[in-house]
Amino acid sequence: MSQELPTRLRSEPIVEVVSEVRFDAAGDAAVNLLPGILHEKFGPFDQQGRTFPVALPPEMLASDPSLAFRSQVAMTKENRIIQVGPKVVSVALRAPYPGWTEFSAFICKVFDVVCAQSFINRFDWLSLKYLDVVSFDGESPTLGWLNADVALGGNKIDEQPSALRVEYVEGAVTTVVQVSSPVQTQQPGQSARTGVLIDVDTIHREEFSDFPGQYREVLEQLHGRNKNQFFSLLTDDTKRRLGPEYT
Repeated sequence: MSQELPTRLRSEPIVEVVSEVRFDAAGDAAVNLLPGILHEKFGPFDQQGRTFPVALPPEMLASDPSLAFRSQVAMTKENRIIQVGPKVVSVALRAPYPGWTEFSAFICKVFDVVCAQSFINRFDWLSLKYLDVVSFDGESPTLGWLNADVALGGNKIDEQPSALRVEYVEGAVTTVVQVSSPVQTQQPGQSARTGVLIDVDTIHREEFSDFPGQYREVLEQLHGRNKNQFFSLLTDDTKRRLGPEYT
């Protein structure tokens, strides 16, 4: 029987959550039209502007297809950020984290607008990434907080600066786990803290036959996998010290 996972942690380590959808779109239609449509639906925004100083020309996108999945316009309202690229839309949330129910509802509102546009079609990527920083006052970051045993050339890596990346595939879902230590983060109204970064990205990489009808279920599956992966990386003592709550 699987172990029950906490509903929340009193010492919340989440610093950012990002969900991203990728699609096909005609030319620059997404970059030129979606920001205005999203502004009408969710604006006014506190900040809105290009992440690139100028629009990327078609010949540059043709020479490097990966640029089509880079955001060109960002719209920020409080701690929520919507970003738009030629073939991508992402929804990000920076701490404080209100919980999955509230944030997933906002993701779905944005993606529903994307789905409704006639110039967008063939969705083939949906991802959900959580970035957590585990830290404890007065303590130096250590991989000993994690359920991991890392050694290189017979030398155990624990408190030394380190960066690890693991990727594995299960069916249509790819999970990418990255761990970095030490890292420093600072939330509004709080002092800077130094800890261990746990970056878990769960990605559905197969084409959807009916994205509007399927993506909510897939998003919930990605959230479940992401949450299971995160808690599997913590030792029992680390989980206890973070203050798990189950209701």
